[in-house]
Amino acid sequence: MIRFLLITGFLGILLLNILDISNLGLVEPVFLVLFLLRSIRVKKDKILDLGTIYVVGQLLISASNFQLSNFVTQGQSGGMYNYIVNDYISEGLNIRFIGSLFFLIGYESLSKSRVLIRNTIDSNRVNLLLILAGVIILNNHVFYFSLPGAFGSLLNWIPYACIIMLARHAYLHDDASTRFKALGLMITLVILAFLFAILRTEMLLPIISYFLGVFLAKPKVSFFLTPRFYPFYGSLVVFMLFFLAFQQIRSTTYGSDRFTAIVQAQEVVEEDALDTEEKSGAFQRAADLAQITNVVDLKVNNKFNQGETLTVLAVALIPRVLWPGKPKIALGVWFAIKIGKALPTDNGWYNTSINMTVPGHLWMELGYLGVIFGMFFIGLFYKFIWTSCGSLSEPLNFMGTLLCGFLLLTVLSGIGADLQIVVTLLALFLIVLTLSNFIRFVSVK
Repeated sequence: MIRFLLITGFLGILLLNILDISNLGLVEPVFLVLFLLRSIRVKKDKILDLGTIYVVGQLLISASNFQLSNFVTQGQSGGMYNYIVNDYISEGLNIRFIGSLFFLIGYESLSKSRVLIRNTIDSNRVNLLLILAGVIILNNHVFYFSLPGAFGSLLNWIPYACIIMLARHAYLHDDASTRFKALGLMITLVILAFLFAILRTEMLLPIISYFLGVFLAKPKVSFFLTPRFYPFYGSLVVFMLFFLAFQQIRSTTYGSDRFTAIVQAQEVVEEDALDTEEKSGAFQRAADLAQITNVVDLKVNNKFNQGETLTVLAVALIPRVLWPGKPKIALGVWFAIKIGKALPTDNGWYNTSINMTVPGHLWMELGYLGVIFGMFFIGLFYKFIWTSCGSLSEPLNFMGTLLCGFLLLTVLSGIGADLQIVVTLLALFLIVLTLSNFIRFVSVK
């Protein structure tokens, strides 16, 4: 795979520097499709591989970037990304391509590592997963007890891990009772996300988790074409139709009021007769080219102090448990302020956060060498954690599924908003590893 990446990567970089700007956006999607086909052929028994899922996520993003760059180069509106900097589209596409290439080279360079995280639940006690998820959900919506930093993030991911494990167990053993429990947990999280969440993706995460669990048990595409999955696809169509309407109400309406508000918002969206590229909001939302062109603008025009975001990351390395008063680390807000897209709110914060992307952040602070070496080592790091947690090879490895599930859902939408994801992932890995060893030690005693 390394040789394939080097050859196709070299050709990709060459094409990015000789093609007309209207065709530049095609280079990365074509590269990713070629790698995906190669990966599926080579890893026939490991289709659900973290690297493969990363490529699927990047393919969606790069295809959206191609659409966005075409709109802009043809003189059309950038839609929700009207702040894209046209002069730096070529540079932005180069940064993205090199970042994806060297992440994959780093990932494929590590063959495997020893499984370090393994805590298996007895198959007769899978109901404990439902109870655990219920406790977390109840706390999040009733008691509001929170743990600092990565501990809190880990707790919030537990219900998704429970969905994965319950769905997987149900389809492995043809257990209808457990299947209904997995579906009930999934539906509960989707409804709660609709009623209270600000991020639209929170409505999709439970469904993706359920599909992931099913796929781990039944890894055949034909199985997902059966009638039992039609309601899921119908729900996805509804989500796409109301995507822009939910954007209008997510910060102003909560609870049961959202049912009425979203219908009214949808009527407004339809009456506004938005142009074609605006109406494709759900797909266009995946693009990150506008953000990267603004990263280039900051660096080229010296609009920030070199190294200031790395200083913030150094502070992020200090656990909040040891420093309860540690300032909020919000590089996305910093970036939004720098490019003039964030406005102060009444509560003393800002109204938006915009991701720099990991390769964009590396390029801004360290240039192309930073992208090459940074993305290479991040790829290695992701592969190390993935294999250390068992690569989802064990159906009832709770701790392994918890972190592997987090990794999969993270790479599906990119690998993070900025370099802060590396600090977060390191903290999560150390917490899970410590808890895993502690549980095994207590079990032995």
